[in-house]
Amino acid sequence: LNFGYDDSGNSHLREVKEPRSFTVLADGSVLAGSVNGTLGYYDSKGNFKGYIYPASPGRMQLSSTPGMIAPRIYALYQNRDGNVWLGTKGSGIFIIRKDGTYTHYGPCEQGSRYFRGANVYDFHADARGRLWIATYGQGLYLADKVSGEPVFRDISRTAPAYPKDSSSLYLRRITHSDDGTVVLSSNGGIIYFSDSFTRPSDIDFHVSRHV
Repeated sequence: LNFGYDDSGNSHLREVKEPRSFTVLADGSVLAGSVNGTLGYYDSKGNFKGYIYPASPGRMQLSSTPGMIAPRIYALYQNRDGNVWLGTKGSGIFIIRKDGTYTHYGPCEQGSRYFRGANVYDFHADARGRLWIATYGQGLYLADKVSGEPVFRDISRTAPAYPKDSSSLYLRRITHSDDGTVVLSSNGGIIYFSDSFTRPSDIDFHVSRHV
């Protein structure tokens, strides 16, 4: 690992102040989300192209002028459909579609009865293509698709084997191994389970804690 600092990069990157999330899109372009809510867009050669933020209710725009989507963009992910999932600290989830339209899912938004999490720290697709969401304070969610729209399943509260201590609701990262084990980083330790299940209620969770 090299923790050195190089100040020779594109000067526009300095406008994405305190970056908290990055993702490489299918075409090689890059999105960078920041603590101040700006979402910078770079082409596949690293050239800065502008900022993405709402132009009107329900639609995003690309502009050379900085604009904010929501404070503290902590997670970015592009799914197989080409849609970008954006997780924030405090404002839930934004899903930006390829045509520029978007939907906001958060604790105070219409339709958010399926999603309680305000603080979204990570998205991760397991080996079977399931999309998992790590929230800080509301635990683990699984995003299913019903009639083309996402439905958020609250795994922490509906799966009987999920750890019962409150610290296990504070998740930061998700990953998976080659053998199909999904691993969660939580305040209560490492939580892991096999992706080989039929129903989420059948998941057998295990916890590894530092003693």
